[in-house]
Amino acid sequence: MDISHMIETITPITLFNKGKASQLFAKAINGKPLLVVKNNAPVAVILSKDEYCRLYQLAHAIHREHTGAGAPNYWKNPFRT
Repeated sequence: MDISHMIETITPITLFNKGKASQLFAKAINGKPLLVVKNNAPVAVILSKDEYCRLYQLAHAIHREHTGAGAPNYWKNPFRT
């Protein structure tokens, strides 16, 4: 298994304090999620809005398939207008 693409996403939290936030968010917006680490431990993942919505819809579909239920209130997409 090639994990090089995963290694490229590791982003030290200190980069956000060094004026790199705009560049880092641009990566996420362009489809490259960031795994943010603090003291060499993962603390957050930054995704683009589109990727978040895709994963959200996938989770909703899986939930529906396993439960046979409709969409409860907690599945309302916060980005849906």
